[in-house]
Amino acid sequence: MKKNIFLIASISFILVFTVLYILITFNYDIRLKTAIENEKQTAASYLTIAANELKNNYLKSDDISLLYSTEYFSKIKNISEVFILDKDSTISMHNDSSKWNKKLFGNIYSNVINSKEQLFQSVNDNITLYSFPVDDNGFICFVLSFEDITNNYSAWKNKLYLCSLIISLIISIIIYLLCYILLLKPFTETKKILTVKDNNKRTIYFELIDMVKQCSVENKKEIKNSNNLPLIIDKLNTKKDIISVLDSKANIIYISNTGNKIFKSSKNNIHIMEATNNSEIIKTVSDLLENKKNEPILLYDLQLKIEPIYDLHNNLTAILITKIVNFI
Repeated sequence: MKKNIFLIASISFILVFTVLYILITFNYDIRLKTAIENEKQTAASYLTIAANELKNNYLKSDDISLLYSTEYFSKIKNISEVFILDKDSTISMHNDSSKWNKKLFGNIYSNVINSKEQLFQSVNDNITLYSFPVDDNGFICFVLSFEDITNNYSAWKNKLYLCSLIISLIISIIIYLLCYILLLKPFTETKKILTVKDNNKRTIYFELIDMVKQCSVENKKEIKNSNNLPLIIDKLNTKKDIISVLDSKANIIYISNTGNKIFKSSKNNIHIMEATNNSEIIKTVSDLLENKKNEPILLYDLQLKIEPIYDLHNNLTAILITKIVNFI
């Protein structure tokens, strides 16, 4: 039972975390894509202005102003590179002087040279190339980097993953505790009370001796020295008020002749639940076993007294079912 509850809690943890993981990932992808698209639209407005300024300086052959402009625009948010590409796909000017005269290869740069209008081309998820033709021999290019946006959203996603992990763990613990309180604990208590197994085989004789010492003071010495079960039962038969004796597991170890009126069977070593259909007797015995009451319980409707017997260590030894003497 405990393994099943642990399995239920583990499955609930996996299911909750999986659902939260999928929702977070889906939300992350949508938000990141939307944020990048918004940045592209924002960049398009000021890139047109920047491209026109660079175009004027390029057509005037004003290299100083052109160099200044490339340096200036490369420092604007999300712009990582500004360069001018000629028709041979060679960089004629770059904000990083180490890249001057560098030849670029690839379809993306071929598209720049062959296009007669501005282009937005994605290099990868975080980098976009914007190009603007000046004339047949020059093309102004801006490299847009959205790595900062991606890093911010990745950090946000990782925090949500951690929160979902904690939430899943809390929910699984709650489910485990609920199952333990509502299922396992009552099941264990009921099993403990109603078990018909008697693992301590030697207790039948000793419990009978201790029980009789409590209920028959007159025959105390004689029964104390007896280890003979038939003799003990004979002594019980002399006590006309004793109807039945149960051991500490609620198994019947003695039934008198008068016990046939309340018990279905006169057999010994069977559980009280198997011996009678009377719910009041079963409930009373169960309460004694569960709550360890010291006082006898009177069932006036049945004219019975159910009394627990304890040893010197306060361990339940037996349960007596007797008639109520002088019942009116």
